[in-house]
Amino acid sequence: MPHANSKDWINPAAKDPANQPFGWIKAQSLDQYPQTNTTGPWRDWGRGDATTWTIKFNVAKAVQGTAIFRIALAGADGGGAEVGLNGQDVGPVGAMATNALRYNTAQGVWQERDVKFDASLLKVGENDLTITVPAGDLDSGLVYDYLRLELNQYYKVDGTPITPKPST
Repeated sequence: MPHANSKDWINPAAKDPANQPFGWIKAQSLDQYPQTNTTGPWRDWGRGDATTWTIKFNVAKAVQGTAIFRIALAGADGGGAEVGLNGQDVGPVGAMATNALRYNTAQGVWQERDVKFDASLLKVGENDLTITVPAGDLDSGLVYDYLRLELNQYYKVDGTPITPKPST
């Protein structure tokens, strides 16, 4: 989810001792906030900055072929996310909006998305894979069940086979 730029949405009268934001937002009235019935209260509470998650992992040897980053989404709202590797964009995660985040529901529409890229972008040693949710409403973002990185060393991203090198 985007990082909040303010805490105007927190309800200081909430009975939660830690005053956690999850489920403890200020109530809105249609008299005070007439747009609430169409756009929600987030217009008044602001938008958030882009949020980036970084996953660090090591690769033992140089690889070739196609790398496939797979993300299983439990819920999504907003514009999806961008995936990067070692500072380079490798592709978007398009997500169907489910309203699971916006309405704080217990379940959303499960979706699985793949981002394929040239495996040679993986470097020997430490790699940084990033997932960036764009700036936007504070009730947008992604909730994922799992992340998985796979390697198909026999085919290039475009599907052409890789000819194995003859052994010497």
